[in-house]
Amino acid sequence: MKTYAYYSTATQIFKDADLGHLVSQAAEINARQGVTGMLMYINRCFFQIFEGPDEAVEMVWSRIRQDARHSGILVMLEEKIETRRFEDWSMGVLEVKNEADRSDVMFEISSHALKGKFNESTPKLIEVLTQSFYKTAV
Repeated sequence: MKTYAYYSTATQIFKDADLGHLVSQAAEINARQGVTGMLMYINRCFFQIFEGPDEAVEMVWSRIRQDARHSGILVMLEEKIETRRFEDWSMGVLEVKNEADRSDVMFEISSHALKGKFNESTPKLIEVLTQSFYKTAV
């Protein structure tokens, strides 16, 4: 199995309906292909981490790279994994709409939220972002 995490900037402002459509479409495709993960949308910026069988993940990654709804893709993580971190989420999502919520999501982190999901080789930024997301989404 393989995982990717990336950051990008939306080329347009996503309204609730736009984001809902994007997420439901991704969740449907991901479920068919055995890909799981999560997506954060904060102030026109996306952060996504996804995982699954190598071939399926590469297909998703190819689609993401070609999607004109975002630009400036920065790969933060690409690695082989033994076990899933998001086994129950075909696509978990969080949209942070205001500055107060953004501060809570980014900096108020529960140390036990994802205990055992990451190891010392996982970049700290990925761990912080996913812990924040998980704490808010659960």
